[in-house]
Amino acid sequence: MVAAHLGLRADDRILWGGYDAIYHFGRGIRAAYDQRPATFTTLAAHFFSTFPQLEGIRFSHRWGGVIDTCSRFCAFFGTAHRGRVAYALIYLAGIQWLRTLSWLVSVVGLVLIFLQLVR
Repeated sequence: MVAAHLGLRADDRILWGGYDAIYHFGRGIRAAYDQRPATFTTLAAHFFSTFPQLEGIRFSHRWGGVIDTCSRFCAFFGTAHRGRVAYALIYLAGIQWLRTLSWLVSVVGLVLIFLQLVR
């Protein structure tokens, strides 16, 4: 199990999350899809297999919802409109240093694309 969200909060609570991405026919988005008991049960099982010494504690909060990320999970670059438009795209939430690094990679990618276009 890879925890997409793992951290110790200032009040000594543990933030734990991640796991599955359930896709609904027609890319449906509804509030009813946000809370999936099977996902929360699996997350708890993964938590206790990672931290067996904490067996028996209760989870005070749970949340769910739409995943907001690009499907490639990394920066990607390209051109459109017969090479007249260059783009670099990335989406990362929550981790400031990683967002900054990814922004830098995107800028370098745009510079490289620009250099290819003006040659």
